[in-house]
Amino acid sequence: MPWLQAAFVLPGLSSLGCAEDYEGALEAFEDSNLPVVVLDTAGQDIVDEPKVDAALRLYSAPVLGLEALTAAPTLASPIAVEVRGYTSQEFPKKQYGFEARTADGQDQDLSVLGLPEEEDWVLHAPFMDKSLMRNALGYELSRRMGRYAPRTRFVELFLLDDGATAAGLEHYRGLYVLTERIKRGAERVPIEKLEATDAEEPAIGGGYLLEWTQRARVGGEEVSITSEHAQALLVSYPKPEELSPAQHGWIQGYVAAFEAALALLESDPESQEFENYLDLDAAVDFCLLSELVRNHDVFVASTFIHKPRGGRLVLGPIWDLDRAFGDVEFDGNWRTEGWLLPERGWARELLRSNHFRQRYSERWQLHRSEALDSAALVQLIFSLELELSGAAERNFQRWPILGRYVKANRAPYSATFGEEVAKMSSWLEERASWMDAHVSEL
Repeated sequence: MPWLQAAFVLPGLSSLGCAEDYEGALEAFEDSNLPVVVLDTAGQDIVDEPKVDAALRLYSAPVLGLEALTAAPTLASPIAVEVRGYTSQEFPKKQYGFEARTADGQDQDLSVLGLPEEEDWVLHAPFMDKSLMRNALGYELSRRMGRYAPRTRFVELFLLDDGATAAGLEHYRGLYVLTERIKRGAERVPIEKLEATDAEEPAIGGGYLLEWTQRARVGGEEVSITSEHAQALLVSYPKPEELSPAQHGWIQGYVAAFEAALALLESDPESQEFENYLDLDAAVDFCLLSELVRNHDVFVASTFIHKPRGGRLVLGPIWDLDRAFGDVEFDGNWRTEGWLLPERGWARELLRSNHFRQRYSERWQLHRSEALDSAALVQLIFSLELELSGAAERNFQRWPILGRYVKANRAPYSATFGEEVAKMSSWLEERASWMDAHVSEL
């Protein structure tokens, strides 16, 4: 099966430009209507493994100037933090993953800004996304469609990595999105805990969390299974050191049986055998949302699948939508017309199914009357823009990229934050209207 690998070879750092080309300085920090996070590494650089010890201080909104950051924080915790991401590591504005710790270095669950307790968190750094909201917007749309996606909170970040004891303007890093990491748990991906001793059905049947990705992204210690369609399916849960050979073989066999059932659709579009292995409506919803936003990475990288015990494969949660909503220069994904999914991974096979296509049209009509109603989309984007307005101005002082190319933006480049948000909103409405007119023809 073709993997579309060539289409996803992105330009290197030289096309991004030197990091200094994108550096600016914050002129003032008088007040923020967003929470503020201060990361203090006591002079250590944050790298991509190993995690370094740091202190997190969180100040609830409103935050009235730098002086407020010298007061007692709303929340304080030791953490271990590292740079995360793949392509995004090339950007000067780094994104971070952190684990909450106790004073003696043990993992601890932490509720941050009202989100359910967990130890693992992501500080997503929108950089190429000049709307600053694509991930948060896409995840909210998924939840409105009734499917879990990571919850988010917008924050502004100060990073003290130079030994300073108080935050100054030079420590400002811009607008970030505090995000739940995709992880097994009752409040995140609701799959069962799999014990190493679970070796027979029904226990061995779940839960599993898989990530569809590119072979080049698989680390040396990571465990994957083979697929007729994906370059690699990482086993994200259980962890490599906890996954038994029997469990690895079981999930490998389950995916192989599912893909064999998919293959039947080429000659028999009436076959529904694949539905023995796949949650149909969850797959439809995942594909519909990916199609609506033209998610450039879907069924290439950052595509998650989970398998609950006693249940079928579930596509999702959706993840990593920086290269979506029309602002991407590759593969025609800036267009509002045309289909994306019929050439992608499992979706290519699923869309051969008459039953799948019927549910596709039915659920599109359902969501367009509710979660994806045009007025609801416009109102959601407007509310996010309003929430971000002050922080966006400061972000683009620190990172003066408006009106300029950032990998992989599609020209023309928005000269203002408001222009970018309006462009994205218009694109989304045109895209939804095109799908309205053509979904029954798919």
